[in-house]
Order: sequence, then C-alpha cells, then structure tokens
Amino acid sequence: MATLARRLSIPLNDDQHQLVKLTALLNGQSIKDYVLSKLFDEKTPNASTIKAMRDLETNSNLHHSKTVDEMFNKILKIKTPEK
Repeated sequence: MATLARRLSIPLNDDQHQLVKLTALLNGQSIKDYVLSKLFDEKTPNASTIKAMRDLETNSNLHHSKTVDEMFNKILKIKTPEK
C-alpha cells in the first residue's frame, strides 16, 4: 500500500521562520525533519525519573527547604556552616 504525502502549512512571521530555519540548520536537519522530530520525538523517562514522578504523585520522599539557598545546598549536597 502506497503512502500518500500530505502538505502542512503553518503561518509564521519572518522572525519565527528564521528561528526555525536556524535551529534546524544548527541541528543538521532540514526544516521538515526538525519540525517532525519535535512533534513525534517521544522520550522515555529513565527509572530515576519514573520514581521521582511516582513520589510526587504519592507525596512520598519529598524534601522541604525554607530558602532557595537551602534547597540548592541539599541538591548539591553542600554542607552549610554550623551556627
């Protein structure tokens, strides 16, 4: 069975078109291949990401911080000086 090709038109202003064109070029792709890869490129999450999503859904293994600095220190495992 033959595949029938279809054409898709999306109105873009000049800046948008140049951005898509440049991004495709920088990725070594044609505009068509770049757009199709963005539309249909489904990435499968790894085990760590799946666990984090499940933890979030069930409110388990969550960590709390009082400040952004404290949060990043925990993430980066930086020890804060004793007060």
